[in-house]
Amino acid sequence: MSRNTVNWAIVGVGDIVRKRAGAAILDQPHSRLYACVEIDPQARRAEIEALAPRKVFSHITPMLADETVDAVYISTPVHLHAAHAIAAMKAGKDVLVEKPMALNTADAAEMCRVAEAVITVGRDIEHRQVANPENLHYPLIDDFARAIIEDRPPRFSGADGIKATQVLEKIFESSRQQNWVEVSFQ
Repeated sequence: MSRNTVNWAIVGVGDIVRKRAGAAILDQPHSRLYACVEIDPQARRAEIEALAPRKVFSHITPMLADETVDAVYISTPVHLHAAHAIAAMKAGKDVLVEKPMALNTADAAEMCRVAEAVITVGRDIEHRQVANPENLHYPLIDDFARAIIEDRPPRFSGADGIKATQVLEKIFESSRQQNWVEVSFQ
């Protein structure tokens, strides 16, 4: 990867890619759509041709082995998000996952743990960090992600933090018990 260009692979060429994500990657001057992964490329031929990637794969494994791919955008059905994201991170790729992040909190927590392990072992990601002014005011999200990795309840401060702490403590406890949780925003 050049220090100025991120070579993207899209996994799952569906509606969100056609409507938003594909164009966003193509429009960003420091991004290049290098590859698409679609289980049946012929079924999505029109969408793939519109995106004009350099390579098309019918399985994620060979794409992950391609050293040209820097970042992977996961837009598959939700039940595949965790498996695809974890495989991509273990292959040394940066990952952007479509929402929801995972099917359940256990999968989401495992994704966070793998991300932390990948970064902890010395992965050089500094050259890929791009300032995003939209995220500068979200310290709550930052602490929540850290809490998942450290297997502890989140610790927030301030007016927003107090309400978020109450909500996220319920979610944290639910994730440890592998149960669904109902949260009321009163």
